[in-house]
Amino acid sequence: MVLLAERHLPHGLAGLVTIKRLRNPVTFEHCQRLIEEVQLAFRLHHPAIAQVHHLKIHADRPHVIAEYVDGPTLDTIISLATMREKPLCAPFALYIAAEVADEPAPIPWTPEM
Repeated sequence: MVLLAERHLPHGLAGLVTIKRLRNPVTFEHCQRLIEEVQLAFRLHHPAIAQVHHLKIHADRPHVIAEYVDGPTLDTIISLATMREKPLCAPFALYIAAEVADEPAPIPWTPEM
């Protein structure tokens, strides 16, 4: 479950954040997976990846506070394509890969004449 919240901090940082938590019932495996996801996200710093700010255990459930990024998630886009039984087109998939890799879109190779 993902919630949208606004943060107000005394040292001036403010803005929208997401709060991600697991729905009930919560299994140990689900909690462990979310914690591992957060530990990995703490190490990633990329403009195309939402920055994780904090992990807190509240009521025996992990809650993740992360940067809010407007627009659909990659998971949503892939899920919609799967539900429609239409895979993502190759140019769009390459665009996403290039954005995440922070590399320019590949230039098609043409043999020299």
